[in-house]
Amino acid sequence: MAAEVQSPYTEQFENPSFRPVGWKNILSSSYSPGTYTVCGEGGHSGGYISVKQYSSYFSSYYKNYSYSDLLATPKVSGEVSIWVRKNGTEPALTFYKLSDQNTVPSSYSAPVLVEGTEINMVEGVNVDSWTKITVPGVADGTYIGIRAHDLDLDEFTATTADVTPFKLLYCKVDNQSGTTINANPDNTYTINFKVTMENAGDVDFGGIAPVTVEVINNVTQSTFGSGEVTGSLPRGVKIEKEFSITGTHVTTDDVKAYSYSVVLSHPDMSSFNGSLGSIIFVPYLPAPKFMYNEGNDANQNNFTDVDATEFITIGSGASPSRTLWMWNSGIAEMEVTSTTLSGGFVADVNAFSLAPGEKKAVRISAASGAGLKEGVVTFTEKNLGDITYGLQALVTEAG
Repeated sequence: MAAEVQSPYTEQFENPSFRPVGWKNILSSSYSPGTYTVCGEGGHSGGYISVKQYSSYFSSYYKNYSYSDLLATPKVSGEVSIWVRKNGTEPALTFYKLSDQNTVPSSYSAPVLVEGTEINMVEGVNVDSWTKITVPGVADGTYIGIRAHDLDLDEFTATTADVTPFKLLYCKVDNQSGTTINANPDNTYTINFKVTMENAGDVDFGGIAPVTVEVINNVTQSTFGSGEVTGSLPRGVKIEKEFSITGTHVTTDDVKAYSYSVVLSHPDMSSFNGSLGSIIFVPYLPAPKFMYNEGNDANQNNFTDVDATEFITIGSGASPSRTLWMWNSGIAEMEVTSTTLSGGFVADVNAFSLAPGEKKAVRISAASGAGLKEGVVTFTEKNLGDITYGLQALVTEAG
């Protein structure tokens, strides 16, 4: 936005809701909380700002260049002054020279510290009542970072100031789906998240075009889905909008947890990328587990998974048999259309269905006739196909 040159320039801090136009708190969206209090009346010329910090903070006052405590003026030049009045026992005021030749890592370009005088400008000065502090000969294009302690501040003036209203939009994205998302019955997924937007700049934002909201799979760089935020966002207003976006998750062979992000775009803002974190996507399928426990009790918690690469020992004796359990640990119904066995083994089930989380007992018996019996049991599932386990039993002659 075009700069407005004002000569002379005066800021009287009359607006309790906003920083003055063209002023900034470095790395902060408003007057720094706990640092600046805006007072509507009682100043040298009406409203003023009051700075009152903890006494322990004063001990590191000069050396601790805390960005959030620097209230940056517009670019000024010539003679600069400010009126001050103490409100505590250790009043201090420091002007830091700032430059826009560098930027701090933030969502907007802000002036940064290039030189600190480390001089308390009110040391030895009686500031019991409103007193004018003057700095002559400020070079053209200088930002001043004001830092104070136990002081009221009012009526900042400069010979010339380039006041540039700036646009500043703070954005935040919160994942409300968690780190694991189950598929819908059509194997799409729904990601729930909240977008927070705050207009911390000098001018109203938006209204001409919507803010585009895109959900991006960072692993495959594919777009999962999109939405938008419509309407204008006046200065100082914060909005929160919840989204439920459904799309198709694109996978690769070697990734389990996928990094996702939300990208906000608008002609009047730099693109914002908010992370949703790493998400595990669970497909809408059954997940069979064949298990056993020694007590043959479905309510016991000491189940052991059967290793599909090894034989299941059915037992030994004249008529060995064993109860095993099929458990559907997936999120979709499991539908076994048939159960077939080889090697002379038999089972007491054929076709059956299991809801997610449900278990079913399967009794398997070996055929008669002495000797080592080996075979397989195959469960044919509607969506997964054949699920096969090896069987083994030692049959002895009846005594």
